[in-house]
Amino acid sequence: MPRIAHDPSLEAEPDFGSEAFCILRDIIILNDPTFNQQSAAEHLADIHRLDCACHLADWQAQMEEDEQAAVAAQVALQQQEDQEKAEQQAAEDAEKWEREKKKPKMKGFNADSMVHENILPCPSQYAIHKLRAFKYVKLWYFTPEGCLSTLLKNKSTANGSYTFTKDGPGFLLLKSTALHRPSSKVLHDHDLSWRQFNIGKNNFLLHIARMDWPAEHQATLAMFFIAITSHEIRTQPKGEQILLQYASQVHREWHDSLISDDEGFNISTFNDALPIKILNTTWINAQAESLKQVSVFSPPCP
Repeated sequence: MPRIAHDPSLEAEPDFGSEAFCILRDIIILNDPTFNQQSAAEHLADIHRLDCACHLADWQAQMEEDEQAAVAAQVALQQQEDQEKAEQQAAEDAEKWEREKKKPKMKGFNADSMVHENILPCPSQYAIHKLRAFKYVKLWYFTPEGCLSTLLKNKSTANGSYTFTKDGPGFLLLKSTALHRPSSKVLHDHDLSWRQFNIGKNNFLLHIARMDWPAEHQATLAMFFIAITSHEIRTQPKGEQILLQYASQVHREWHDSLISDDEGFNISTFNDALPIKILNTTWINAQAESLKQVSVFSPPCP
């Protein structure tokens, strides 16, 4: 139905008795001689009022439809605004959560507990970073010499030193050099003295316990070091050197096996065949070095 432009009730009723409607009145009288000019004018007025009543009903229906459409549009607009506010709030909450997640956390403390009598020696941030990632790190970092080197380096080097590290193809990240630069003084485990090895492995075990390494891994490493330090080979010639070589090789191999596709092994089980191979290799290298020294200092044949 065509849209009604204005309210029919506001329209003024025409004067059907005027000269303008004379032709219409004559037509009515011609079709029905019972009508005269006055009754014909009244008849036209009745028809007009009936038509206005019909238009008024359509107008009211149109107004109700417009009102319902306006209410629906207002509801839709309010829903859209509510959704946009909810999305904006969710984005702000997510951003706030990310900031809170990255913000350094400080644990609480026991007000009734005093400082410990023994302070755990502190290795370098490089070694701590390796431990947190469950990666292999040389025991030198946990020896008194390694911890002292860290202390001296912290006094002479700015803590704000940074370097670029790769993060996938074509990407670089700026990270602290303390986390990614090993010490230039570091020794392999087999180059440590027996005292350094013994102190270093104890400090190492304390630090992995503090960092909540899996209990199974802590226990098997503790048994591994006990097997090394208590093995009977130690009393034999070059026994400590052989055991240090064994510990150095096996400890590194165990860590490598944990991150490879192959199944890891139980490091606490001592392999008695490996020290024999290490001993043979040590003697062969020693003999070769002796022959080299002899050839250097032997006078030429006449």
